[in-house]
Amino acid sequence: MTEETKTHWLFKCYGNGGMLFLRLWLGIAMIVHGYNSVIGGEMHGFIEYLESFQIPAPELMAWLAKGSEFFGGVLLVIGLFSKVSALFILVTMSVATFIVHEGALIGTAGELTWCYLLISIAILIQGSGKISLDHFIFKKKTLVNT
Repeated sequence: MTEETKTHWLFKCYGNGGMLFLRLWLGIAMIVHGYNSVIGGEMHGFIEYLESFQIPAPELMAWLAKGSEFFGGVLLVIGLFSKVSALFILVTMSVATFIVHEGALIGTAGELTWCYLLISIAILIQGSGKISLDHFIFKKKTLVNT
């Protein structure tokens, strides 16, 4: 190997592993946030919380938000329909960031919702990466059709 073809490990791109970690982090976090409401029977408390912000149709919005978190999180972890899941989580985190936390950034409770929102955007832009069911299922079909 000549000196010109060597690339130092610091400058190599490991994008698929990076997307895997982002997808897993966001997916697990969303499962944890949505589980108690969707599976654990604690949705009533979240509905009351949304009512305090005068969110219209709080019961419907609560189920949509927590359903997006829980089921979107599960889909992100397995890497299936990742962009759709990220879109639903992005909408949920946008409401949490801009309505509940009033867009507050660093050093506030809104900081975490900003992180979730930005990771969702990254997954929407980049996709789930090669280490995912999306890649396994949909890339193979695309290659066969060409």
